[in-house]
Amino acid sequence: MISKYGLYAIAVWCSVSILACAGGTQFIQEKPQEGKCLLVGAMLLENNGLEGKYETKLSKITVIIVGKYSENGEEKTQGYRVKTDENGYFILQNVPEGSYVIKGFEADVGYETRLVITSRWDGNLQVYHSTGTMIDYTVRVWPEPYTSRIIDLEINYFMVDQAMRVANEKFKRLQDKPGSFPGSVYTMKNPVEYYRQKYPQWEWFQM
Repeated sequence: MISKYGLYAIAVWCSVSILACAGGTQFIQEKPQEGKCLLVGAMLLENNGLEGKYETKLSKITVIIVGKYSENGEEKTQGYRVKTDENGYFILQNVPEGSYVIKGFEADVGYETRLVITSRWDGNLQVYHSTGTMIDYTVRVWPEPYTSRIIDLEINYFMVDQAMRVANEKFKRLQDKPGSFPGSVYTMKNPVEYYRQKYPQWEWFQM
């Protein structure tokens, strides 16, 4: 049975990764554990007119991820909070093999707007929208479990406009992609490529 989330979820977030609850803390490479995975991804957020600003956000976006996995024959879910680095990438070490969903994110945009974006399902389609409350951890439709030891959540491109409407796409990588407002063009490496280049001797990338 899938567990519900409350105060327990807040507690487990802090035990998962040094990045999860301690933004700005020096990153420490953990050794790969048997049966565990390295999860990577990236976020790119465009503010298309909120507070009259047109800006691109990459760093310090808090990404909320929910995972489902099996442990001793029992199905479990777990929530994670992780911040993007200065280039928009995020990483979680030694997560269980299973299915993972970006449920939402939090980011500061404009002059004083704190965006809290969550998601729901319209049939099988995940739809993101603004919320004024905390992000819940309900996942109605799960992707197929990842089979690789490196889980790539890819580049998640979001645009929020003046009416708080949220559009999103997902890309393996970006090469000179025009953005949603004039002058915005994006090039980003695939998250696995990014971390492989950043930590070439790390055991995750030697397997």
